[in-house]
Amino acid sequence: LSYIKMNKKIDILIIVINIFFFSYYSIQLLVFTDEFAQANLGFFNHAVAGLSEIIGIIFITFVIGLIIILFRNIEKQLPIFLSILIFQLACSINFWRYVFTNSPGETNIEIITTNAYLFSIITLFTSILILEIIIDCNMKKKSYSKIAKCLCGGIKIKINGKLRQVINCHCSQC
Repeated sequence: LSYIKMNKKIDILIIVINIFFFSYYSIQLLVFTDEFAQANLGFFNHAVAGLSEIIGIIFITFVIGLIIILFRNIEKQLPIFLSILIFQLACSINFWRYVFTNSPGETNIEIITTNAYLFSIITLFTSILILEIIIDCNMKKKSYSKIAKCLCGGIKIKINGKLRQVINCHCSQC
């Protein structure tokens, strides 16, 4: 029981880290669009501003979704976590591509490397969260499966799902 409680605390911590991560980048992209583009891309124009704002809006939607999950329940939220993971992984790979090819364009390679590390770390955290959700779901499925039989063993049934209280027992008639 303490393992499950500890896992829930770790899950909540990973979600909170993701919220701060996406909040930071969304603020950078939406509020400081000019400065962010200049520092990270090396130039600024209206196309870059529009793209930055769209990505910032995507990040804000991730933040809103994660906050809702915190107040609701982590269970059955695997699709949003997988979407976030795929997005983070794609960004990580893209940043590392620039680092390994040493082709930062107009941008400083140190900034790209920092972003590659940050996205890689948050991708790892999200992967851990997804694995815990999958393991937890599998454990719950197994725990709800029961085999029942009458006293003489002549009848056996497998029950999947939660059991309700016994209303009328016929065991003595077996």
